[in-house]
Amino acid sequence: MLTSIGGDLIIYQNLNLTGISGLNALGNVNGDLRIDLHPLLNGISGFSSLYSVSTFHLADLPLLSSLAAFSGLKFINGSLEIAFCSGLTNLTGLESLISLTGLIYLSTNSGLTSLNGLGELTTIGGFTLFDNDALLEVNALTNIHSIPGDIRITGCDLLADLSGLGGITMVGGDIQISANPRLTDLSGLASVANLGGAILLSFNAGLSAIAAFSNLSVVTGELLLNSNPMLASIEEFGNLTSIGDNLTILNNNLLNNLDGLSQVHAVGGNLNVTENDLLGDCCALYELLKYMHVSGSVTISNNTSGCLSEADLFTTCNLLPVTLLSFEVELRSGQIEVKWTTAAEHQNDYFQIEHSSDGLEFNNVGIVQGAGDSDALNHYTFFQSNILPGIHYYRLKQVDVDGQFSYSPIRTVQYDNPQDFILYPNPSGDLINILTPYLAGSNQVLEVFSLLGEQLAVLPVKSGVTKINVSSWPAGIYQMRFWNNNSIQRILPFVKQL
Repeated sequence: MLTSIGGDLIIYQNLNLTGISGLNALGNVNGDLRIDLHPLLNGISGFSSLYSVSTFHLADLPLLSSLAAFSGLKFINGSLEIAFCSGLTNLTGLESLISLTGLIYLSTNSGLTSLNGLGELTTIGGFTLFDNDALLEVNALTNIHSIPGDIRITGCDLLADLSGLGGITMVGGDIQISANPRLTDLSGLASVANLGGAILLSFNAGLSAIAAFSNLSVVTGELLLNSNPMLASIEEFGNLTSIGDNLTILNNNLLNNLDGLSQVHAVGGNLNVTENDLLGDCCALYELLKYMHVSGSVTISNNTSGCLSEADLFTTCNLLPVTLLSFEVELRSGQIEVKWTTAAEHQNDYFQIEHSSDGLEFNNVGIVQGAGDSDALNHYTFFQSNILPGIHYYRLKQVDVDGQFSYSPIRTVQYDNPQDFILYPNPSGDLINILTPYLAGSNQVLEVFSLLGEQLAVLPVKSGVTKINVSSWPAGIYQMRFWNNNSIQRILPFVKQL
């Protein structure tokens, strides 16, 4: 009684064979199980004990309608290959299969409507679905979370969604979705956050939205969008920062912008954006091209105005929302004055002034409203007080009304430790600034005296700038005495105006 085969079991090209039986004791095939080219084979009943094979291969069995004979099969240590078996409508009979280390390869099975029978699988090496004209869904793969190889789905005319792939978070190889006319989006792949290969989307006549890949920051291989006539947006690629190989966007008739690629800072191969009839906004590629972060050749042609060529892109996208004529920072009376002038503004909401003490980490220190839309010169000024000695770095963050923003160049100013106490403005009617040098010790105070020698106030001060509101003080002349650690440091007069 045959219970195990150390090599392959091949049953090949018997034109009159109608059934296979008599192998009910066979439990293990260490090699491949291949059943090929039997045009009259309509039943298999001889493998009820089979639990393990290397590759499982069925091909050119047009009358085979059931895989029930393999109901005990648990382990495929290679690939599952079924091709040209038009009588199969599903894969029922393989419900015991729990592990498949190689690929699922299903090709040209014209009657196959579902993958039912594979629902217990939790590990596969990858899968290819090719020219299965009647396939409606892939829901049987819901327990798959990680695929070390490729996902390839091509020529499945009735496949309308990929919802059965929603558990997949990692794909080690390529994702290729091609020539599936009823597929409208790729939302079934929305959980994919790690990809080791390429994204290849081509000739999908009904694909109107990506609805996936928003979790991806890197595409290691190529990104190809070719001949998807209903695709109008690729915004889901908005977190993508790097493409390891070519970036090709070709013949997508409704695509009108590339906003989803605005964060891409490196392309490892060629860049080709051609034959996209409505594509006039390619400004998402401006920084990438401006700083020459494309390793290969650049071809931009036969799109519409604004993206007709690389030169057209630069001309269009270099029209900045704000024309900054000047931007300066300087030390003025113990404060830092930030000033800038614009020659034109378009949809400019506001400027955010950002400061850094090291030139690396910037913080918001103030906001100045912009002019909105203006062709006139506009002058802006901002003062920062309470500054410490050292080098100070400033930049402007210009923000549009739609929330988009850009940064100015960085400007610096040196503020040295003052050598004396400074009081300004003097005279004043409401607010004065006390600029205090850095002194060892922590007990720094200001005493305020009238001309008659009457002490009116004792106020704490600190190194740098201290603001004091004097609006309630009577008009007149005051004497300001600065103390540090019980030692008088300086006496200054102050004139309070009405």
